[in-house]
Amino acid sequence: MNLFVCGLFVMAGMLTSQQWSTSQEKTLRQRVELFYSIYSSDHQEPIWDMLSTQFRKQHGNDREKYIHALPKSGEYRPVAHIKDLTINGKKAIVNLRISAVMNNGEEIGWEDHKDSWVLERGRWRFAGSETLDYKKVPSSMARSVPLT
Repeated sequence: MNLFVCGLFVMAGMLTSQQWSTSQEKTLRQRVELFYSIYSSDHQEPIWDMLSTQFRKQHGNDREKYIHALPKSGEYRPVAHIKDLTINGKKAIVNLRISAVMNNGEEIGWEDHKDSWVLERGRWRFAGSETLDYKKVPSSMARSVPLT
């Protein structure tokens, strides 16, 4: 009987672990979508609070300078689509495509990115990005953004 009860507790622990993983994936997806929604808006100030401590240090811990360097909307807007993500403890990799979309809805180019995210102070925070591939993107989008 005791072995049966112990088995139930182990199974319950496994379910809790799976639920945590699913919850973290959902939370991360929402966070990435929010990050890129803010990134493509005219009100980019909240992005600073979504950056990891290490990423901020790499960019001089200067909020105003960082926000000023982000591209502003104009003829096109960047639209991010998550391809997949992998969570490993407090670190995550998010593969996504960022499309440059004209105001009329026409896609004029894209970049495939591998973003790094870290779980810091209870929230997923952007930790950097690497461009993997691209197709004709506007010069204002191509690496002018301090995401790396």
